[in-house]
Amino acid sequence: MDNGTLFQYIENSREAIISDCIKLINIPSVSHRAKDVYKCLKTFLLMAESYGFYTYMTPEKDVGVIEMGQGEETIGILVHVDVVDEGDIEKWITKPFEGTFDGEYILGRGAEDNKGPAVVALHAMKIMKDLNIPLKKKIKLIVGTQEEVLWTDMDHFKQHFKTPDFGFTPDGSFPIENREKGYADILLTFSSKEDCGYEIKIKSLNSGGSVNSIPSHAEAEIEISSRARKEEFIKRSKNKNIKIMELENNLLKICADGVTAHSSEPEKGVNAINLICDFLGSYTISPGHVKQAIGFVNEYMRNDYYGKKLGLYQGDPYLNGDYMGYTTIVPTIMKVQEETVLNLNTRTKYGTTMENLYESVFKHKDEFEYSIKVLGYMDPLFVDKEKKFIKTMSNVYEEVSGFKNEFRLAYGTSYAKAMTNMVCFGPVFPDQQDFAHQENERISIKTLLTAAKIYALFLVKISMLDQICGQ
Repeated sequence: MDNGTLFQYIENSREAIISDCIKLINIPSVSHRAKDVYKCLKTFLLMAESYGFYTYMTPEKDVGVIEMGQGEETIGILVHVDVVDEGDIEKWITKPFEGTFDGEYILGRGAEDNKGPAVVALHAMKIMKDLNIPLKKKIKLIVGTQEEVLWTDMDHFKQHFKTPDFGFTPDGSFPIENREKGYADILLTFSSKEDCGYEIKIKSLNSGGSVNSIPSHAEAEIEISSRARKEEFIKRSKNKNIKIMELENNLLKICADGVTAHSSEPEKGVNAINLICDFLGSYTISPGHVKQAIGFVNEYMRNDYYGKKLGLYQGDPYLNGDYMGYTTIVPTIMKVQEETVLNLNTRTKYGTTMENLYESVFKHKDEFEYSIKVLGYMDPLFVDKEKKFIKTMSNVYEEVSGFKNEFRLAYGTSYAKAMTNMVCFGPVFPDQQDFAHQENERISIKTLLTAAKIYALFLVKISMLDQICGQ
């Protein structure tokens, strides 16, 4: 079969791909919304069944599998239908959970991360099925539901089923991302008691809804003991990122507005936690857990993505000639109630261990009075670019895209870490902006169709080869 026939079939699937993407985006499957997440997974599996595929789930109903082909080796495609929350709803030009197509872009939460790519992967398999392409291998589209959080879904999958021999996740960028930084969340809980004898007291503070997104909005309510002091506070506040609103009973509402971004690339955003802590830290507020948390953020997080003040910075970003980047550590969630909770999201380069991370914050815990819990730790990933399936990916990418292949470091983390011989492969091209986790998330239909051609041609070529594993 010639490539022209394959590619034309993909072009003819344009409207179906748009429709399927919108159908999934319309389900608000934020990771912690169990009913919505299950509904989205079930909708996707029913979609696959309507195209004639065999599907099944883990007993926990948190991973779906769409299967085709036969043979001793299995190609895995790892996708997910859970999404991060909508962020600041006022910054959306469309409704985040009402998918739309404007003639160029599919818009809505999950359009790029990862519902659009999941639909494209399904259609790449559908094309092979419809064209009766002979297969020497099994292909499994593995559909997760907890990728944006702690990956309990992948743990369940591995408990019940054999993992694929090799494959990819369309949850990053082209060309081939055969290296990924490590990942961990460090949860700090500040619990020292408040001293009520001060003029300014922070009653509440809230910022961030996702551990792996830079929050674009933060709000705090503060109580000021006197009207004169309250007016002085408002008068002194001259900051374009800060808004102050008067409430009753000597309360003020403080709002900080930044720019959201994926936490793996914090320099692309403006962190609202840093903004509000910087602002509030310039006033004499009542001692206690809130003040301690604000003090920690201002001392160790302000203008420092790379943990230099914490001792995590390593000057050389290369390892044996391969670019590995820098370790990053940034605040992504801050909540004040009876205690103050601060989540630090980290992306580690080779050479930085979980022990390094723990030690970096442990040495300050007595000064700022917090407890420490490391959550969801994952080591960095590296897959040898000399493997046969990687070389096939490289050739197909160059043939379809017209770009020269390069092997890249992924700043984020993906399901590629969940299983061996997995890499991140698209869907965003080198000359395109990444909209994952941002307000107004979107992806162009042109990008999705080109990615579909790459995935379909790769599956065709790799499925016709003899044994891949061990080579």
